[in-house]
Amino acid sequence: MLLTFRQSDYRSLFIINGVLALQTAMLVPIYPLWIMEEMNTSVTTVFFLLSIIGVGTALLNMAVGHFADRLGQRKALVELTVLLGVLRTVLFAFFPNVWVLLIVSSLTQISNGGITFAILKERIQKHQHGHMEGLLTSTVRMSVSVGYIIGPAIGVFLASAFSFQMFFFISAFLYVILFFLSRVMLTEPAKKQPEHTEKTKTAKGQWMFVVLGFSLVILLFSGNIAVDTLLSVHIDRSYAPWVLAAVFAVSPLFELLAFPLAGWASDRFGLRITLLYGTIVGIVYFSIFFFFTSLPVLFLNQILGAVYTACLFTSLMLFIQQLFRHRLAFSSSMYFSAISLASILSNSLMGSALAGSQLTTGFLLLSGVTFVGLCLFGLMVFLETKTTALKEDKSAVS
Repeated sequence: MLLTFRQSDYRSLFIINGVLALQTAMLVPIYPLWIMEEMNTSVTTVFFLLSIIGVGTALLNMAVGHFADRLGQRKALVELTVLLGVLRTVLFAFFPNVWVLLIVSSLTQISNGGITFAILKERIQKHQHGHMEGLLTSTVRMSVSVGYIIGPAIGVFLASAFSFQMFFFISAFLYVILFFLSRVMLTEPAKKQPEHTEKTKTAKGQWMFVVLGFSLVILLFSGNIAVDTLLSVHIDRSYAPWVLAAVFAVSPLFELLAFPLAGWASDRFGLRITLLYGTIVGIVYFSIFFFFTSLPVLFLNQILGAVYTACLFTSLMLFIQQLFRHRLAFSSSMYFSAISLASILSNSLMGSALAGSQLTTGFLLLSGVTFVGLCLFGLMVFLETKTTALKEDKSAVS
């Protein structure tokens, strides 16, 4: 873990991802409440709006990943997405209505993670730290947990003490700071243009795994995405504002321990074993919320949520990157695009399920979706093993 902070490449990505996470974490408990209060919408409408926004985000992520591999200008693309974040938050501050939300979010909401983690993967290869890939990836990802520890409290404080408009102004200012951090701290990875054609052919030849990989990330991340909105609405209806900030800080706090352990487990026992057990933990996590929603359970169950999140953001991402190891930005952006598509599935399911049901029904539905994802993961491992065996047989014959 200390290597992450000694090596400037890893340290820079740790800081930048942490500030990005702070931005997102500030918005997590506020976003659904802002939509409901400022736009006079219902809980069901919130879920459907968020699902529509996910379509534009997914398409933009894939486009960014493709051009990052093709052009090699990954630092410039990170800076562009940050500037789009400034534009988005300023527009939200001045124009809080449904049409602005849909249009602006669909055109500007791009995940930087696809590019930054592609840069991380490249740096790990450059420094020949492949034997520590899981631990290094989880440690850099741990900075996101740091952002999520303080982010929800800051977001709730700003929205409660001032206004939603002031909240978005401050968010825009943080994006400006992030832009200058990216300019100073990130370096442009070396471009290897001659390899591009072969890399593209490799990705096209694995179209089946592209579809399956998308589906796997969507199914496993649907619960991770939707549970925050479910918890926000449930806690807002039943408890004081400080409880909202406190509950959302518990999971990231334990993630500081869970992420290094998940990375170590991935290196020690393998990505597939770690992801298998992490997904089972996720199923248990959602099921507990269906049966128990008392305040002590809300806090204690977040520990399981931390383990589930750590496995998803470490083992699952590395698993997808291994499937398309020759196109780093594409595989990373595909992973984050699938997360955006997961928001469509989860929010649509939640909107439909909660139209005539209680909030707790949503937790049971998320448990079922995660179980389907577990079954698909087993199928993918089987197919990958079979495909690898066929390739080895062909190589032996030739």
